[in-house]
Amino acid sequence: MIKKVIITVFALLYAGCAPKSHLKTTEPEVIKAYNKKVVSYEYKIQPGDRISILFFRHPELSTENADKNYRQERGILVSKNGFLILPLVGKVYVSGLTKNQLQEKLKQKYARYIKNPNIYIEVVNKRVYVLGEVKHPGVIHISDDRISLIEVLSKSGDITDYGEKEIYVIKGGLKNPVIFKVSLADIKSLSSSNLYLQPEDIVYVPPTRIKRMNLAINGALPLLNLIGGILSSFVDIKYLSQ
Repeated sequence: MIKKVIITVFALLYAGCAPKSHLKTTEPEVIKAYNKKVVSYEYKIQPGDRISILFFRHPELSTENADKNYRQERGILVSKNGFLILPLVGKVYVSGLTKNQLQEKLKQKYARYIKNPNIYIEVVNKRVYVLGEVKHPGVIHISDDRISLIEVLSKSGDITDYGEKEIYVIKGGLKNPVIFKVSLADIKSLSSSNLYLQPEDIVYVPPTRIKRMNLAINGALPLLNLIGGILSSFVDIKYLSQ
């Protein structure tokens, strides 16, 4: 999945695959309007999600295992058809439901077997991706339906010395992306551009011009060394033949 995200990011930003109308800047009114929408956003469960279900006073029905400490081992997977198979109630269709909707649905189903069932639901594989010039690029797991850009950068160890101060946030998934260009040049722009991120959003911190030049030079060195070696061989042959 990470490899696919990286390839798509480079295609969008450097190959011009995304329409220019989908590129947004961090004008304060744009960010405020967008953040208002995100505040009311609720994540909808999808096939492939991992769902943790806790039954208070009935741990035998829970999906949790006390021996499993890693997020990727917690809960149970939603099938590709959008179902969970649970104790007592069997097959339950969950795709497209929010966490609260699933919680109410399970309360109704388990009310036949448990008096006043108390259930807690969590989607444990919600994540955003951070690529480029940060100290710890990769996947950032989030427990809420949103997280601030500043918090994501902090969890990634901050931008390296070779990272640009203008970064990109790719939202809306890989099929219909909307790209925000965010300036982190100073405190004022930082506070006005603190975008809310949602699950599956991508943050890309491009390298500075100096870093790009160094990468280009380092990439060309093996070829230059090869050419130099070939030319040197021709010079040696010509010298020996004289």
